[in-house]
Amino acid sequence: MGSKRDRDAAFHSIVHLEGNLDDDFIGTVLTHSGEYTDNVLMDRKHFKKCDIEGKEYSFFFDNTYLVSRRFSKLKDWGPFKKIGELTKEGVNFVESKMVGKDPILWSEYELFGR
Repeated sequence: MGSKRDRDAAFHSIVHLEGNLDDDFIGTVLTHSGEYTDNVLMDRKHFKKCDIEGKEYSFFFDNTYLVSRRFSKLKDWGPFKKIGELTKEGVNFVESKMVGKDPILWSEYELFGR
C-alpha cells in the first residue's frame, strides 16, 4: 500500500508484479468495486491470513476485486508497506489476468481504459 497520496488521490492496496519497490515498479490494484469490466472478483483462497510467524495481515479478502491491468506505480507514491500476501493460487490467478497487458499509468486508464 502506498502512503503519500490521500484517499481522493487513489489511496489503495496494490499487488506488486515486478521491479524494485524503492523505484518505479509495475503493480496492479485491489478494490471493492465490481462496477468495471476489468474488475475481477477474487476468492478467500487467494489470500494468506497470516505471515510465516503467525501474525495476521491487516489486509485479507473482503469482497476484493482485482483490476486486471498492469500499472506503472511511481516511487513518489511511496513508501510502500506490505499489508498482506497472496497464496500460490492467488499469484497464479493474478498472473493469468495480466497476460499480454502493457503497463499504463492510472490516469491513462481513467481516460482510455475503463
